[in-house]
Amino acid sequence: MPQLGQIKSLSTDMDYKFTYSDDTSAFVYYDLVILKHDTSEKASYIVRVWLAKLGDAKSSSDNDAKPTQVTISDVVYDLYTGHNGNAPEYTFVVTMKTHNFHGNLMDFINYLTKAKSLDSSHYLATNLAGIQVFDSTQGTTTMSNFSASIQLA
Repeated sequence: MPQLGQIKSLSTDMDYKFTYSDDTSAFVYYDLVILKHDTSEKASYIVRVWLAKLGDAKSSSDNDAKPTQVTISDVVYDLYTGHNGNAPEYTFVVTMKTHNFHGNLMDFINYLTKAKSLDSSHYLATNLAGIQVFDSTQGTTTMSNFSASIQLA
């Protein structure tokens, strides 16, 4: 399990497409689970990147407080800060409609180490990606491309 400071890049590509009804509530995401120690069993931090948000889907860190707008790699995100259980959760929600992501997830981690004091000695435990649908009477989701690779410094 690598420490955040040892990771040079966490490159990933995802292409996706939706057809959906007006009542759809869903999102496309990456979840990064971060531990303080490599032997920890519970998340110390959760970093979520929402690439698409449909309908009224809300992150657990969306506590109705006004989000902070941040720009990561020339894309504007609303940053919500909250908790998921006892773990601080940071959720970056893209502010425009997208159908793909080709980038480095370490850009989000690096932002948090500078702006929110996330410690680079912590460990990246998991990198999850997917599409979560809460409600919909009709719809189709297609993920036509996905890849992820980690490069250590």
